[in-house]
Amino acid sequence: MSLDDVPKKVQYVVVDSNFVNGTNNTFSLDLTLKSNTHVEDMSRVLGIKLVDFYITQIGDSGASGSTNIAKFVDIVCPDIPKVAQILDERQGQILARVPLERHFSGSNNVILRDKQWRRFNQQTNYFNPISIKKLNFTINEQQDDGDYVTLQPDAKWYMILEITTVNVKEKPKDRELQILRALEKLLGKIDRLNDNVERLPDKPPDENPKKYSFGMLIAVLVSLLGGFIWWVNKSSA
Repeated sequence: MSLDDVPKKVQYVVVDSNFVNGTNNTFSLDLTLKSNTHVEDMSRVLGIKLVDFYITQIGDSGASGSTNIAKFVDIVCPDIPKVAQILDERQGQILARVPLERHFSGSNNVILRDKQWRRFNQQTNYFNPISIKKLNFTINEQQDDGDYVTLQPDAKWYMILEITTVNVKEKPKDRELQILRALEKLLGKIDRLNDNVERLPDKPPDENPKKYSFGMLIAVLVSLLGGFIWWVNKSSA
C-alpha cells in the first residue's frame, strides 16, 4: 500500500521558547505521555512539517557600529527523516528557513519589527511510519557580518508543528478498487511490452513430401506378385 493511501490523522503542536526543555536556541520537545504536548499515535508518525513561526527581538548593533543583525534563522531537527526536510548546503538538511525584516534607527540601537513567517506552499512528504518520543532542535541565525551562530539568547519565538500519524480507527481505502487500478496499469505495461518485443520469424513449412500415383502403386504390386509366382514355379520345376 502506498503512503498516500494510508489513513491519516493530522494534529498540531505549539512550541513556545518560554516552555522548552533547554535554551531558546538548543532545546528538545517531549512527546511522551507525561508531556502536555503528547500526540496520539506517536508510535506511527509518517509526516512532520513546520506550518507557522513567529519570532521577536532579533539583533542589535554595538557601539563600534558593526552589526550583528540576523538576516534569517534556520530551524534544524536531525530526528526527522530527510525526506520531510529541506536540503541545505551548510547543514545538509533543515526543517525551515525564516527570513527576517530589519529596520535601523540610530547608531547604537536597532528597532526591529517582529516577523511572522509566511511559508511557501510546501508539500507534505511522508515517510515510513516511525515512533517518536522526543525531537531535538537547534535554531541558528545568519548575521549581517557573515557569522552563522546559534540564535541570540534574548530572542522569543513560538512555532507550530503539523504532525501526521496513521489513523488506526479509519478503514483503509477500497482495496478492490486499488487492485483493479493496479491490474489496469499492469495490463497497460504488458501491452507496451508486447509492442516493443521483436517477434521471432515463423518456422518455415516443411517441404512437401513426394506423392506417388495410385497406378504406379498398382504396377509395383503387380510386379512383386509376378516375380513371386515366377520364383514359385521355378522352384517346383
